[in-house]
Amino acid sequence: MFIFTLLAQALPSLQIDTRGLPVIPFGELLTFIVRAMFIIAGLAALMFGLLGGIAWIMSGGAKEDVQAARDKIQAAIIGVFVLILVLTMIWTLENVIFQRNICFGLSCPVTIPQLNITPLPSTQGQSGTNTNTSTLGGTTRTTTTTTTTQQTGYTTISATPTTRQQQLPATGGH
Repeated sequence: MFIFTLLAQALPSLQIDTRGLPVIPFGELLTFIVRAMFIIAGLAALMFGLLGGIAWIMSGGAKEDVQAARDKIQAAIIGVFVLILVLTMIWTLENVIFQRNICFGLSCPVTIPQLNITPLPSTQGQSGTNTNTSTLGGTTRTTTTTTTTQQTGYTTISATPTTRQQQLPATGGH
């Protein structure tokens, strides 16, 4: 009964974050992928060795089946040794050679260097107007381009040009 009382008291204060899933940094994602690949490779070598052992038991003494099972077990053992060799090389690179300044995701998380790019000085409120007028057979075409550039952070916002056509009255020559 005491457990139900504690549970009832805890439920009103239970809050669920509804803002969505958190964004995982890319370095942590790569670290997870590297470690998962080594785990999957180790499990695959183990399963391959177990299947070789089962095949040897089920061979019934047939020479070809025993040799096929022995080859499976041998391939699994070689796979485990290659996996241990690769893990040792990566660990040595991370800890001894790079002294954990560069990590590949095995003994320390993957580190992605920062580029430290500084933005250009911002130009607030630059604007300009350009007007072009052309006449062709009684029709005058005036194109006015107004450009307003506002730089906020790294985003540049520009206005679109406007075009206006005007029909002039025909004059002269009667």
